[in-house]
Amino acid sequence: LFVISGSGPYKEQLQAEVANKQIATILFIDLQPTHIFNHLLNYVHCHLIIQKKQAADLLLPSKLTNILAVGGLSIITAEQDTSLFDIVQKNHLGLVIESENEPSLLERIREVYARLTFENESDEIVEIKHNAKVYAEKHLNKRAIIDSFIQYVKILN
Repeated sequence: LFVISGSGPYKEQLQAEVANKQIATILFIDLQPTHIFNHLLNYVHCHLIIQKKQAADLLLPSKLTNILAVGGLSIITAEQDTSLFDIVQKNHLGLVIESENEPSLLERIREVYARLTFENESDEIVEIKHNAKVYAEKHLNKRAIIDSFIQYVKILN
């Protein structure tokens, strides 16, 4: 089952295409309230972070920061030599593929599905999820960001 949560400029177009093709394995839900959102992120077996090529050098999409914080597994589209690609690859935070490459995306989804058994995830998936959570704690946590900024300001003075 694929769950598409939230809204965006292509939501209605996607909904129409799914309805037209009568695809029963795609569910659309609205943005979730905070008290439900964390449960939703934790429930998902694999998140898809789909970026267009024109948004190629986003540092970290905001949706990815929350997924990392819960130790989620992600398939992320990103172009080589971009900050997003480099951060994800260097820290082994997810599975990266080229943006707007539908065959690669489908292949990667099938690959992850084959490696996901709900009692025994592959070693690579366990490692990625662990790395995601550790990265979020070290680099995205409010306290860590503030402490890092304070140290940077001290160095400047």
